[in-house]
Amino acid sequence: MFLSLAAAVFVFLFDLFVKNRVNARQKAGTLPASFFHDLFRLDRVENPGMILGFGRQKPRLVKLLPPAVLAAVSFLVIPELPKIPSLLPRLGYGLLLGGGLNNFYDHWKRGYVIDYISLPLPKIRHIYFNLSDFAIFTGTFLLCLFLV
Repeated sequence: MFLSLAAAVFVFLFDLFVKNRVNARQKAGTLPASFFHDLFRLDRVENPGMILGFGRQKPRLVKLLPPAVLAAVSFLVIPELPKIPSLLPRLGYGLLLGGGLNNFYDHWKRGYVIDYISLPLPKIRHIYFNLSDFAIFTGTFLLCLFLV
């Protein structure tokens, strides 16, 4: 369980730190920016919805659904983690928990999530993510690999 909690705390705090740096860069006028030969772009986007803007017209749903899903996943996953010898599902749960809590915190504190990463792929270049989104995706993938 220690690995899960450590991963959750790391993701939560690191993404919070990055979001604060992105806010500072925006105030300084240094956004948008491109990195590693345009491998990814950094900008600040306010997302009042969930992933891909889902639910932006229903702010109450956006505030209530993610913690309900996190609670349900925790209820199902926590009892199973000690039974699995691999550390990857424990890491996955921590990533999912930390990312979910960070985005939940943003919604409650700001009313939106700060997204800041865009990839140069033509069909998704207009979509922005944050590190918590990547942690949620990776954590869900690791959990599905071992628990399904």
